[in-house]
Formats: sequence, C-alpha cells, structure tokens
Amino acid sequence: PKKNSGGGGAPPRGDGAEDAAEASPGNGVEKTRAEEVKEYLVDNSALQATSHGIGFRNSRRLEDLDSTRTALWGSSVWGEEEDGWLKMPDGFFLPLAIQGKSVLLPKAPKDEKRKMRNVYRHMLQNISRDVEIDLVFSGLVRMLNTMHQATQTYLPNSRRSVGFYQEALVLLWHLLTLNPAFTKRVVDHCDTNQILMSVLYLLQQAHGQPHLVGLLHTASFVLLVLSSERSFGVRLNESYSGKVPLSIPAFSGCYADVVSLTLHKVISDSLPKSANDALVEMLLTVLCNISPYVKCFALESCLKLLSLIERCSRSAYVFRSAFTHHGLVFLVEVINNIIQYQFEGNSMLMYSVLRQKEVFERLAELKLPAPGSRRGRASSAASDQQTPKAEEASPGDVQDPLNTWQPDDAWLAGVKRKMPLQAILCMVEYLGPMVQGMCTEGDVSDQDVVLKYLRQTTMVGILPVPHPIVIRTYQASSYTSMWFTSYMWGVLFTRSQRMPLYDWKKIRLVVINS
Repeated sequence: PKKNSGGGGAPPRGDGAEDAAEASPGNGVEKTRAEEVKEYLVDNSALQATSHGIGFRNSRRLEDLDSTRTALWGSSVWGEEEDGWLKMPDGFFLPLAIQGKSVLLPKAPKDEKRKMRNVYRHMLQNISRDVEIDLVFSGLVRMLNTMHQATQTYLPNSRRSVGFYQEALVLLWHLLTLNPAFTKRVVDHCDTNQILMSVLYLLQQAHGQPHLVGLLHTASFVLLVLSSERSFGVRLNESYSGKVPLSIPAFSGCYADVVSLTLHKVISDSLPKSANDALVEMLLTVLCNISPYVKCFALESCLKLLSLIERCSRSAYVFRSAFTHHGLVFLVEVINNIIQYQFEGNSMLMYSVLRQKEVFERLAELKLPAPGSRRGRASSAASDQQTPKAEEASPGDVQDPLNTWQPDDAWLAGVKRKMPLQAILCMVEYLGPMVQGMCTEGDVSDQDVVLKYLRQTTMVGILPVPHPIVIRTYQASSYTSMWFTSYMWGVLFTRSQRMPLYDWKKIRLVVINS
C-alpha cells in the first residue's frame, strides 16, 4: 500500500491479487500478508503520557525518532508485529509498549466496508504532517479570500470568487473538529487572522439572507471552535490594518475589535426574534471565550458591548423564555473576564462600565415581573408577531408554541448565581466615587483626563481572587451531525440544477415536525 501521512499507512485492499502471490503454494496453512497486517489502537490509558501521541521510528530503536510524524492517541494504525514493534506498510516502526506499558492494542477485525465507510473522511482525520496541514490551510485561506477580494477590484471581473465557498467552509469545519493535529498546528503556528476575516465576511453576508441560513450557522460553528483555543485569542491582539469590506464602524484597533463589531451587528439584528436565540447564544459564547486574552478594546467596541448588555438586561428580554438569560450571563462574563485579567489595558471599557453602572446595579437587584405587567403583554405580542419561519430555524432550536413557561423564585435565584457580578460591582463601588469626585472637584470634562487617571489606577487588593478562565467549545451531538448532513446535501442539490442528476420527486430538503 501507498504511504499514508495519517499515521500508519492505509490498510491493504484485500482483493486477493497480491496476497495470493505472496501466500505459500503449499497446503495453505501459512497466513497471507493481508492476514498478518492488523489494525491497532494507539492507547494512552496505561502510559498516561502528556504528549499528543507516539512518534514514528525509522528503525526498531526508540532513539531513532522521525520528528515529522506522530500517531495521535485514540487513532488507528495498521501494521505487522516484529520483535515487540509494529512495522508499518511504509517502512516506519511504532513500539508496542513503552516503559513496560502497552500503547498499541489490537482491534477486533471488522467488516472492511463498514470500517472504511468514508475513506475521504478517514484520510482527513489522519493528516498529521506539518507540511501537509500548512498546504491545506493555505489553500482554504486563498479560496475563501476570493469572496471578498472579488468585490474590491478596480476592473470588473478581473478577480472572480470561487463558487464552492460553502463546501470549502464545511471542509474547514470538518478538519477543525475531526483532526486535533490540524487544529493545534493551525492555531499555534499559522496566521488564523487570515481565515478569521473570510469567515467573518461570510457570516455578515449570510446574515439576513434566508437561503444562506446554513452558511450563517456554519460560520458561527467555525468561530466557536477557533475561539476555544488560547493561541487564537492571543493572536487577536495584533493590529488590524486590513481592508475587508465589512459593515462595521471605522475604528483603530486590533482583530478583536473586528470580531466584536462584526458579531455585534449580527447579534443586535437577531435579538428581537426568539428563533435566533441559539445563534445569539453561540456568538456571545465566542465573545466570552476570547475576552480573557484581549489587551485593549477600541472605543467603538466598548460602546457596542455595553449597548448589548443594556438591551439584554431589559425585563422583556430576560423573562422572554427560560433560556434567553444565557446571553446576558455571557455578556456579564465578558466584562468580568476583562476586569479580572486585562484591567490595565482596557481603561476605555472600565470608563464605559462606570458610565453605565446603573445597568449592573439593576441586574444585582433583578426581580420577577409583576403578574399581568407590561413585560408579560409585550412578550406575548412579540411571540405572536415573530413566529419563526421554517427556513430560518437553526439547529437545536426548540420552539414552544404554547409559551406556557413562567419564571419563579427558584429560577431567578439560579440566574443570579450564574451572573459573575461581584468583580464588576466591586470596581464600580471603588472607582465610581473616585472618578466622580475628581470630575466634580477639578471641574474635569475631558474624557482623556479620566482615561489617564484610570490607566494609572490599580485594582490589586481590591478585586476578589480571579476566577478560573472558563472556555466553552462545540460539543458534537446527533442533532448537529444530522443538521450538517442535511445542509451539505442541500448545497449539493442546489449546485446540481444544470444537469438532471436527481429525481426531484424523491428528494425532501425540509422536514417539518408537527
């Protein structure tokens, strides 16, 4: 078999042509080569190593390491045993045991058709060489960049965008979720800001377009996975000087500002519709994941973040359903993370919080709405007017047509426990009177003077002990898997209208559960 970069080489085809030639012509007792080559699981349960996997060896010596190849823990490799080693079909070796503990466990033979149901997916999952990962990533960046580059040319049609941008984005998504080696290499050693700008552009272009709702959610999923990586969040502090045509205010800042301003636009437009609650929660999770690493937000980003908190803290939104408060919790956590971990560089955000301190004080005193209040009538009217359309439904959305949920004291107590307001209120209580006194006594009306004062102030010994950084990432489920499969087949179907490849009467793109 040919050399496989995924760690171990591809299993033999088993068609009998070459195997029969290598078998003994005698009584048939000897095993063929196909029978000797077996599948093994790269297992770390006994060794408990902190590495990502086992390095391949060029010979049967532990010190003869090939630094370019690694068999990741949990992956499968193929080979035949030789004196305590597993010999790959491509000539490399892996030890069966390290320090007396087994690291390669033989797997029970399975039906080959079932085992290799999707060979292409299996190959993507086992790409591990740095040069191959860099090649795939740079190719995806170039293809997705054509979407916004084609709109910025002086001569019409001098640069064209690819037509398969949705498929390319799904390919990126699968690589990030199926291949840990790909994700680690990309976020640690590649410029993720390049792919970020393309994903944000596609996210904004798909927003408000019913026929691109699948693209909207796919871009959101990609952002969610990338934001869960620390290296990605740290790299967002690089200064932004690009010219991607995004509908955001002019600003001077970093890539984190591009993310916050772009997501604010999508979130702000999606808040009124309850059908978009899942999308809003996912995008706010992205902001929450990157917040501990952002050294300095621009003025425009600070104003947009505070405006989102003000909107999400209104009773009509908080008590709209049993789950809409999740977005508010994430926004409060964003401010809390910045205060605890990036206070020194974010004086503008601190100043914005002080100016909007009533919002946070109101959250600390949040109470249940009175029966028959304006909130209840507004919520019912909004529910009647904003019935989600079938094409706008997102994966995982569950709508309650009866809308019978009513908040109680136990639910409200749980919401308050989730909101990390302690550090925010502590900062407001300490800095608020000091800033107010300085402005009153010194007749200060210049914003720059206040910002200079905040930059020179420290909160060491005032704030509570910093909490552990909580990172939330994508968790695969049967529902999201089914949604991605349906979305991909829908894209393939719409791309194949020029030729009658399918019997349209037997295809159902949308299934409505009544």
